[in-house]
Order: sequence, then structure tokens, then C-alpha cells
Amino acid sequence: MSRNTDMVVATGLTVALFMAIYFRMNELATNIASGLIGYIGGAVAKGGFYK
Repeated sequence: MSRNTDMVVATGLTVALFMAIYFRMNELATNIASGLIGYIGGAVAKGGFYK
């Protein structure tokens, strides 16, 4: 994937995380945060971010 795609996905997950926190959906917020950390970690490991 391109760097631009990685940024769009990370931004979308961040917005979804804040919305889940705002609406007090704790389990959903935990799952989104875990997915966001994993996605960013995978993107950094493959060289997607900070290229």
C-alpha cells in the first residue's frame, strides 16, 4: 500500500476511536485502539510510514 493509503486508514481509525470514546462504547474503543496500534506497527515495520 502507498503511504497515502496508510494515512487515510490511520486517520479513519483515529476518528472512529474518538467517536467510540465519545459515545461511551468501551469495548468497541478497546478493539479499535488495538487495531490502530497493530496497523501502525505493521505499517512502520514494512516501511509505510516515515519513508
